[in-house]
Amino acid sequence: QTIRDRDDGFGFALATDRGFVHEHGFAQLMPAAVHDAPVDDVLSLGGTTAFKLLVFHVARSVDDLLADVPPMITHLGSDFAVRHMGADAVEIGPASDDKGAGVRWLCDRLGVDAHRVIAIGDELNDLTMLAWAGRGVAMANADERVRAAADEVIGSNRDDGVAVFLERFVSGSLGEVFNAHTTLSLDLDRSYPIVTFDLSDLEGEFQPTFIFALLS
Repeated sequence: QTIRDRDDGFGFALATDRGFVHEHGFAQLMPAAVHDAPVDDVLSLGGTTAFKLLVFHVARSVDDLLADVPPMITHLGSDFAVRHMGADAVEIGPASDDKGAGVRWLCDRLGVDAHRVIAIGDELNDLTMLAWAGRGVAMANADERVRAAADEVIGSNRDDGVAVFLERFVSGSLGEVFNAHTTLSLDLDRSYPIVTFDLSDLEGEFQPTFIFALLS
């Protein structure tokens, strides 16, 4: 409400333990279809735990939001941060929760070291993930700051950059091992594509590489 009181051009989307709702104008900013109908006020969702608040504006760019929104939430303290969510909006959430932390959490539980991880991203919210992974890869259409931070830049999404990279990776120096012992599957029916290497038949000392392509 503090943000809305500053400028009624702001709109919001909210994820809580009750689900996800968005206000008018949010769906038009998203790169993928948003099928749920908008609401007048996201607080109508209710719930006891809020996971993240997404903020957009009818006339402000993402760079404007990244500059303008943080001073509006200083009363929340240092436990919260404003990040680019990967579309024409920003998200407010716990400062300790980002893609780098998420990948690190998962790899800790899988027993995977950072040097065995390739992360692929295209937006500012991917920077922590690219920095943590042993090999950070940016799309050609990525934000210039993401390209500058990456170890490698691959083709754009329009040029099937991730698919070409995966084909090159699988058919490269590890190609013979992968082709002989693994099955590569790409699940495009999910909200986010999931790449899986089936290593069930693999024997010996070979250590697989884990690839996270989180383009959102």
